[in-house]
Amino acid sequence: MAIAISQSPPRVHGAAHAVSDRVFGGAVFLYFLGVILPTELAVNLFGLALFPVRIVLLLFFIPAVLQLTKTRDFRLQSFDYFMLLAMVWLLIALSVNNGVEKGIKYGGSLVLEAAGGYLLARAYIRNYAQFANAVRTYLVCVLVAAAFAFPEAFLKIKFVHGLASSLTGNPDIAVTSEAGRLGLERATSTFDHPILYGVFCATSLGLVWYLYHGRKERWLMAAIIAFATFCSVSSASFLAYAMAVGFIAWERYTRGINNRAAITLTCGAILYAVLEVFSNRTAVEVIIGFIVLDSWTAYYRVLIWHNALIDLANHPVFGAALTAWTRPAWMTGSVDSFWLVTALSGGLPTVSCVVLAVVLLLTKVHQRTGLRETRERWQARYGWTAAVLALCFQAFTVHYWGSMHSLFFFILGMGAWMSDSRNGLVRDGDKPAAAKTAGARPGRAPVTRAPVARIPVTGRPGLRPRGRERRGA
Repeated sequence: MAIAISQSPPRVHGAAHAVSDRVFGGAVFLYFLGVILPTELAVNLFGLALFPVRIVLLLFFIPAVLQLTKTRDFRLQSFDYFMLLAMVWLLIALSVNNGVEKGIKYGGSLVLEAAGGYLLARAYIRNYAQFANAVRTYLVCVLVAAAFAFPEAFLKIKFVHGLASSLTGNPDIAVTSEAGRLGLERATSTFDHPILYGVFCATSLGLVWYLYHGRKERWLMAAIIAFATFCSVSSASFLAYAMAVGFIAWERYTRGINNRAAITLTCGAILYAVLEVFSNRTAVEVIIGFIVLDSWTAYYRVLIWHNALIDLANHPVFGAALTAWTRPAWMTGSVDSFWLVTALSGGLPTVSCVVLAVVLLLTKVHQRTGLRETRERWQARYGWTAAVLALCFQAFTVHYWGSMHSLFFFILGMGAWMSDSRNGLVRDGDKPAAAKTAGARPGRAPVTRAPVARIPVTGRPGLRPRGRERRGA
């Protein structure tokens, strides 16, 4: 009798964890489904266009907040406050420049996409198992999007947006008039623009690579993601993929170097200064010229920055009115930079708060704790970092809107659990907390032991969770 009573709580506790994992996984699946569904499936409600991803975010916004209030290891941190402040100031700035009605209507949509994506990830990704499940879901969506992109790029067969438009009566808004490149049609797949599709695919590389760390499958996955990205024929997408590859190589070959991040940043600053001093162009113009496929595209992006920065200097607090930034008459109203659009829409306070939130979040996740980390947490930490850096750097030449705007903040939220949870951190002699809950099998290659307690955690792969051999016996 006593034995039965003592054994029942663990069973109930395990069942509760299994149910919560399924619920959390379902929320993440619905979110990614909303991301890849065409915008033409939008529903018009009181003059508001509710795209599939916005519908999902509306459904989960309040439940996500409630879930966070009852999550034991969650705590509001500095980056959360900066993110909240950015959203509030964006609404204020848009209302000041465009009127209260338009500011709340347009700003509310942006806040729903950004804050909703961030909150959903913050609430429903709380450990490695849920993180790994989200990455797998992301990968499946990349494969689905690539399946639609292949006939577009190589056979010029487009039907996704037309079919969605015929179902709802909404106009087909996918960009199809741009000239092809490299003899291929620029595929949009289920997204509004080839760049958005390409960025969506390329950003997944770091996450997938580290999820399958030590396994041969990761090379196949990387090749598939490369092909999916190539179908967009977009220099911005190629840049995102190259950024992830560069980060992976950097992480692999600098593990034995102390303070490698500081050294790398210092070298980057020196290179930037050299380009500024010894080149007849600015460093930004030189860099953009190297990373884009079309020289005209590079020149046009430089013009955008030159003209938009003048407006930002004149209106630093609240930014400029929508589509009212100063430019020559022959230039379109498009601003091809997420950071620049954020600054123009919400002023320097908004973009500064977002940048500070990203920097603080990266710092917190990589903060030295004096504890050892499991292999899984190490995989999550570096895979997430690769994705965040790819998104942030390509945001200088690409504007994220719609589902990709939301995905940017969702990916930021994906790694936040590592900053306020000890899941995956262990002391000497303790068993990893993640050993019983890790749902994804890590790579089978030998791992390097992380430092013992009281020695800062390095960038080496962490410990394999103990007890796995017993469970597999």
